[in-house]
Amino acid sequence: MATTRAAAQKLSDGGRIIFISSGLGSRVAFPGVADYAGTKAAIVGYAKGVQRDLGPRNITVNVVQAGLMPTDGYAATADKLPEAIMDLHAIRRIATVEETAATVCFLAGSDAGYISGVVDVSGGFQL
Repeated sequence: MATTRAAAQKLSDGGRIIFISSGLGSRVAFPGVADYAGTKAAIVGYAKGVQRDLGPRNITVNVVQAGLMPTDGYAATADKLPEAIMDLHAIRRIATVEETAATVCFLAGSDAGYISGVVDVSGGFQL
């Protein structure tokens, strides 16, 4: 929050704020992740408030809710995931880091000047 407040003071009108979160901010498909999911849901609520504050300056605020992907923090691949987890995905694979990055790049660009909200990059992950 402190970083967002500081950046907002320096950000030009028409700028972009993009938070990276997780699909667990809006869907919790398995037990044991309540604390994590709560922090991700808080990001969505905070982003909506920031959007109201900065909207008059034409600053967009988005949350990218990333799905499973091979990162340093989560190095699993689809063949290591339980079938039940894959069954929750319409597209039966995990994302690539590049797919998520492409979404962030789009939201940061001029073509996304009227998009403000939550974007799922999760392969149709459902509960």
